[in-house]
Amino acid sequence: MIRFPEQNGAIFEIFIFIPDCFLFVTTTIGTTIAPPLPVTCNKTSVITAVALNKPVGDSSASACTDPTYQSPESLVTRYCGIPLVSNWKQGQKVIDECQSNSASNRSYTPVSTFAHGHHDVMSGIFLHCTTAGFAMIAQNCTTTPSVVNITHGSLYHLQDFRFVLS
Repeated sequence: MIRFPEQNGAIFEIFIFIPDCFLFVTTTIGTTIAPPLPVTCNKTSVITAVALNKPVGDSSASACTDPTYQSPESLVTRYCGIPLVSNWKQGQKVIDECQSNSASNRSYTPVSTFAHGHHDVMSGIFLHCTTAGFAMIAQNCTTTPSVVNITHGSLYHLQDFRFVLS
């Protein structure tokens, strides 16, 4: 038996039986899947987008019917380093993190509403928790990037927002 050193989780063993000219080769390959990771957005670019008061576009995001504006996910795909919306993975609920005081180090990370594990309708960039919910920077197909307060009375349901992982 010849055993080769393990590399990248793979073990290779070769068994050779010479008397009957029988060759038997065994290969065992193990793979490790990395867990989804938190994402951080470019703070300077996000603040500049709000200051310029112009829609932020990105060719990998969906289009709005009014070409004057850009979709909510354009802001995230452009400034948070996760260009394909299909690669977004849902993380912890934003409100749960706020209520447990765990979100204090999450400023300038992407958030999104999710339905059935996939991005749904609204996304933006988390700023901070508030007494009634949280604040984020967002745009949609009728507005430019601005600070939006998400509360129980908001158009978008507070409970549906989760941090986006990549």
